Amino acid sequence: MENSKEQILYNKFVDLLLEKLDTEISPKELEIVMKFLDNNNIQAEADKHKGLNDLTKAAMDLPFDEDMEQPLRRIK
Repeated sequence: MENSKEQILYNKFVDLLLEKLDTEISPKELEIVMKFLDNNNIQAEADKHKGLNDLTKAAMDLPFDEDMEQPLRRIK
């Protein structure tokens, strides 16, 4: 079965994003990756991904001001 041009383009784009993630990535490039994940309904659950779980724990340990108007909340 042949890949359509759209599928080939999609695969190449994904490959480029993956390569970019292995290097220093700019905030704009990271925004592109995040938008791509969102547009394609790609989600990760912290309890199933060690890296995401570690990131969540690290964020909760940051020294936040106790007098913040809006407290931190878990995002689902």
